[in-house]
Amino acid sequence: MKLFLFILLLPIISADLFLENWIGQLSPIYENRTIFDLRLPATHDSLSYDLGYTISDGAWDNHPYISDILHILSYTNITPNSWIRDNAMTQSLNITEQLNNGIRFIDFRIMYTANDWYSLHFLQSKRKALEYMKIISDWLRSHKDEIIIIECTRHGQECAPEYEEYPNVPLINKQEFWNATKDIFDNLIIDTKPNLLNKTPLKELIVNNKRVLFLMADYSNFTNNDSKAYDLCKHVESNGNGGTWPYQNKIDRAKDIFSVSHHLNKKYSSNNKFFTYYINFLEPSYDTLLYSLEIRYLPEKNTKKSLEKCSKLFEIPGMNMWCPKYLLDGSQQSNFYHQIVLDYGYKKGWDMPFVLAVDALDKGGGIRVGSQLISNKTISNNKFSNATYPYNDIIIYNIISKWCSNNYNLHCSYLHTLIENRLQNKGIQLWNEVETGRLKDWLKI
Repeated sequence: MKLFLFILLLPIISADLFLENWIGQLSPIYENRTIFDLRLPATHDSLSYDLGYTISDGAWDNHPYISDILHILSYTNITPNSWIRDNAMTQSLNITEQLNNGIRFIDFRIMYTANDWYSLHFLQSKRKALEYMKIISDWLRSHKDEIIIIECTRHGQECAPEYEEYPNVPLINKQEFWNATKDIFDNLIIDTKPNLLNKTPLKELIVNNKRVLFLMADYSNFTNNDSKAYDLCKHVESNGNGGTWPYQNKIDRAKDIFSVSHHLNKKYSSNNKFFTYYINFLEPSYDTLLYSLEIRYLPEKNTKKSLEKCSKLFEIPGMNMWCPKYLLDGSQQSNFYHQIVLDYGYKKGWDMPFVLAVDALDKGGGIRVGSQLISNKTISNNKFSNATYPYNDIIIYNIISKWCSNNYNLHCSYLHTLIENRLQNKGIQLWNEVETGRLKDWLKI
């Protein structure tokens, strides 16, 4: 009877709530699988949608004193804060929207600045960091079958020494933040001492309401070696191709990683270590930012050369008058090309990294690949301007296929039908739009 009701209700539930509750919807096929058998969609710099206009302490890596000066200057409007913000935002959806659209790994950047902890991506966030923690906790309490991993760093560095990870931040401030975070999540936190995560069944964690795992940089100082967190340096193996130019190199590297992800996940999970991979955008050169700054603030008649020089850095045939005004412009162009390798791996049946982090997450769980800025809500006549690739759905399809490969049953059949229906008419979209650097037949795989 329960199976019949599950089969009957699944298509109804999935219509509006599938991504919001996707881990729970896999519960009929959990068996004895662990958290390492999942594959978690992730956003890069998850909280950057809510940046303010104040440069954070510790904003510039390895230059804490320059960062301190910039922090002070940003209050005087001497620094180009609006331009900095446009070139620091990697996401448009807020953290609740990200979770509702399937994200289960949060790249939570923090720094002690302005006498409290804020999130940052060069600029500090509008709200204090603990306010975002409260939003995440509230969401998790209202989604009883979901699990989240929160990675806390200043700038994504897993193993930076104390003086680099959080420069000039007293020990007491670190531990106060950690204790306050524990108070917010309370009994939801997974204690890693009794729970060896590569041995503990996923269903056991959920039944016991242990549904958030913290990965902390500067672990010893921050948590005082608390078993309610993992040492990020010891439990994460992180890779990325943001800085690997030109685009063909990015695609080749991602293909190489995806083709061996099954072996890498198995290798690292045996040591309770998570394999993460980032396909975020990083400019081909810091000169890109210089040209973007010139284009923003110089008279239009003086910006033609800057546009030409900036375009040349991307090495895209025929693109000669384009430069990203916003970081998200670059992210969406990068997504256009990364969808090629994502789709290739999906159709080949390759495994995914345990965590695959992206920029420009869109509603519906896709990544924006069209050229209209994701934060721009105006209607465009270009049918591809808001195009997306179904990033979250292919990750979930991968999990279902893997879990059901040796024991296909009615639950598997209906989950497969569900995800395949979601993927209908959602696949890869390639077209020629040379002015924004999108070419459908340029890169080879």
